[in-house]
Amino acid sequence: MNIDRNGRAHPPLPAREAAIAGALARPLGAPALDRFVEPGDRVAVLQDESLPPDLRALAAGSIAEALAAAGAAEVAAVVCAAPSPPPPRDGDEPPPGEVLARDAGARSDALPPAHGPDAEQGERFVAVGRAPRLGVVRLLAEVARADKLVLLGSCTSDPRGVLSGAGALVAWGSADAITRDALRAAAGDETSAEEAIDAVLLLAPPAFAVQLVLAPGGRLGGVVAGDPSSVREACTKRVK
Repeated sequence: MNIDRNGRAHPPLPAREAAIAGALARPLGAPALDRFVEPGDRVAVLQDESLPPDLRALAAGSIAEALAAAGAAEVAAVVCAAPSPPPPRDGDEPPPGEVLARDAGARSDALPPAHGPDAEQGERFVAVGRAPRLGVVRLLAEVARADKLVLLGSCTSDPRGVLSGAGALVAWGSADAITRDALRAAAGDETSAEEAIDAVLLLAPPAFAVQLVLAPGGRLGGVVAGDPSSVREACTKRVK
């Protein structure tokens, strides 16, 4: 039986759910998710669209339960596109993220598409400050105005390197085109890219990372959660 923090007993969870719940309850370098988020917080959950849909839904469900237990006032789910090579200047690139739901999934509400530089400077993106090598950083309004962030991604060996980490869901996945172009320029050097991502995280709301360790075939091989820097270090050790 599982015992929650109020002393209530619950039936044992299936293995995958138990792995996710255990990581959320015993994270690295951070309090449990239901303590990291405080009552009344507005929370944005950034999800890597490249995760297998069943695992993404499974983890998002466990995260939603923890946020409800914490008393979060509003939850926005933001699906983030994975990094891609620099497109042609006149090429089309998908928007960095799309808000799929607010108010703990009570309704579906999509952000309008951006068209041209004027739209990118409007309500879709909000300036959160300046970062070295990146200049002015603008993030999606749903992300910039949240009280806390939850970053749901995968812990795998990826040729995109640091751009595939949890922090990149903020620095890349929720940023405007100008910030992403600057991040691409920094990505040629891994140290510079990590420093740029960390600089964006310092400007963004406090974040809690949840990284799914993917085994061959897309199966769940484990879960690492907690402070983004601690999670990145743990994932780096696991995939080497």
